[in-house]
Amino acid sequence: MMARMLIPPAVAFILVGPALAADPRAFEVSVTLSIEHPDHPISRQARFTLRLSDDRFRLELGQVVVVGDRTGEQASLLSWHQHDPTSVFIDRDGHLPALVRRDLPPIWCGLLADWLAQTELAYPLAARDWASLPHREEAGGAVILESPGLRYERRSGGDGSGLLSESVLIERLSGDERLDLTYTPVDPGDAADWSIDPASRRTVSSIAALRPQPARFAPGDTVSLRLFRPDDQSWAPASVFEQEPSSFQRRHASALVLAMIVLSPRSADLDAIIDPADSVALLSELRTRVASLSAQRGRPRPIYFARPVALFDVPGFNRDRLEAILAAAADLPTDPLLPDIEAAAPRVLWAQPPEETIDLFCPGARFALIILDPQRRLLAAIRVDAQRKAAVESAARVLLGDPLDPKAPGPGSD
Repeated sequence: MMARMLIPPAVAFILVGPALAADPRAFEVSVTLSIEHPDHPISRQARFTLRLSDDRFRLELGQVVVVGDRTGEQASLLSWHQHDPTSVFIDRDGHLPALVRRDLPPIWCGLLADWLAQTELAYPLAARDWASLPHREEAGGAVILESPGLRYERRSGGDGSGLLSESVLIERLSGDERLDLTYTPVDPGDAADWSIDPASRRTVSSIAALRPQPARFAPGDTVSLRLFRPDDQSWAPASVFEQEPSSFQRRHASALVLAMIVLSPRSADLDAIIDPADSVALLSELRTRVASLSAQRGRPRPIYFARPVALFDVPGFNRDRLEAILAAAADLPTDPLLPDIEAAAPRVLWAQPPEETIDLFCPGARFALIILDPQRRLLAAIRVDAQRKAAVESAARVLLGDPLDPKAPGPGSD
């Protein structure tokens, strides 16, 4: 009996084409699972990334990464959660398909199945075999394989670009299930960078045990950070909460916003380092949104102080990258109600390492907004990464005194 298809959060279905090429390849795959039912047909979608080289594969399934290696008579499977830089799952065996069967739920994955079997048109459930020789036919540029209860179609592009689509149809008494995918080639990066060094991480018992690391600081906690000016002198956050000298009224900042941006590569993170100018642009967008929301609500605009914070590994401080963010910060919008405090403060701050800064709030993040009140209590930690617009909206509402929306991009968001 065939394994039932699943789309859990940490496992996806991959059905990509043949061609056991030696060069590293990578694909972003979009999948649709359709289940026929007379009362309520079901349709689900998933998206993930597959990378393949001669002796290594990497699956990026949401925030869970799985890397399989085969070298000689030894094989290993290593997995970690991108929002937890402290844990790892490791298994070893003489046979990589055995590890895939043992450690991963069923993965319908034509390309991975071919790679594991070191052949073309393997059974599309990775690390499994055809129960009997399937019937094969070719029609309209597609290869169709049929065995009892299963129809597998693989369609390649006629221009030499490789596979364009695949589908699997499984016949069941409760209703047929069909899986369709499309894919887009992406930059595979260097296969040597696909994995991590697990030496400093604790080992968990299974891939299912991998979870986002809880943030050390939660809203309401008092925060202590070691931050530096561009001239390498320490900078005290308390200085921005002092009374504005130019004002006859008791005017001071109600919040400190730190746009933390990691300017060193994170372990096995294949995305390009974020452009330093993004932190300045984000703070500019935040100023605009705060003013807009305040006007809509007919209330005074909150006074707050905001700065980018460049983060580096230890070692790994890069003066050129700091200078780049300094140049971008020439256009950093400031609060006109705090002219003297703004003028006395550096345009950019820096700190290191990420593990003792951004990871305290949003473990594994590359870009986050940290908002503190005058008592250095955490108001919000908002992961930015790929959710820039949502992060700006959440931060603006926090500055206006709204409670943080549970659906907002917080410490564990993608």
